[in-house]
Amino acid sequence: MPNAPPGAGRVALEEAISRAAPAFELPALVALLRARFPDRTLRFRSHPSLALEPTLVRAVEFVGDHIAVTLNLGLRAVTTPLPSYFQELFAHPQAGPALEGIVALADHRLLADHADTRAPVENERLVPRPRSLRSSAFTLARPSSPMTLGWLFRKVYPELEVSVRRAGHERRLPAPDARIGQATLGISALGGEAEVSVPGIDAILVTDASRTWTNEPWTREARARLFDHVLPALSGAAVHLRVLLVDHEASGKLIVRGPGELGWDPLAKSRPSEIHTLFEGRPPDRPA
Repeated sequence: MPNAPPGAGRVALEEAISRAAPAFELPALVALLRARFPDRTLRFRSHPSLALEPTLVRAVEFVGDHIAVTLNLGLRAVTTPLPSYFQELFAHPQAGPALEGIVALADHRLLADHADTRAPVENERLVPRPRSLRSSAFTLARPSSPMTLGWLFRKVYPELEVSVRRAGHERRLPAPDARIGQATLGISALGGEAEVSVPGIDAILVTDASRTWTNEPWTREARARLFDHVLPALSGAAVHLRVLLVDHEASGKLIVRGPGELGWDPLAKSRPSEIHTLFEGRPPDRPA
């Protein structure tokens, strides 16, 4: 994943992440921030509150040389293990600020460790050789099976509806040219190629919006994630894969035709949703 773009693009990305912060899962947020902003450190803190909050991530603020990640978890949150009289100590005009500073230091360390344990295979401190472990575990899980492929696509495309199923595909294979008196039935073919039916797997991605939360077209973003994350993970897997993106927003809208009275507005007939073929074939092998 590339670093954050300079200038206005970097500021726009910061604003987009700040707006969408509560919708993130913590491991995905941490991975995104570390990949796009490697020059900034992450500082975790808890949100002081006496009420339960609906999300784990409260806010993300880009402050100078660091990024402040506020969570609805920790020593100042409603689920704090500290006794209730600490609230009175925090409010003390003299002891309160010093105590808050000490608690903030402990909070940062505890919440940082919690974020690492949510994705242990991404942290070499917790799991040695995480890349080798992921590769071995994925191989044992039979990457050519619909269940494992469904898990993989849901990890790479958490925003989309994912469906993975077995299907029959037509594949063109090379075959000797047919020649009079020398052709063998079922082996030779006109044009040097033959179409044969092979078992394969269809991965169907469904979106209700044509653009991502960063305003990128889903066709471009889905294809980039496919070639950056999915196909490298499937390198060497004996599977004929077809990946389709179904865009409901592009053409499937019902449109009101002209003015009308309530209950009598005529609707235009909707067209089928757009379907884009992102990939079809066997995943390429990794270069030696």
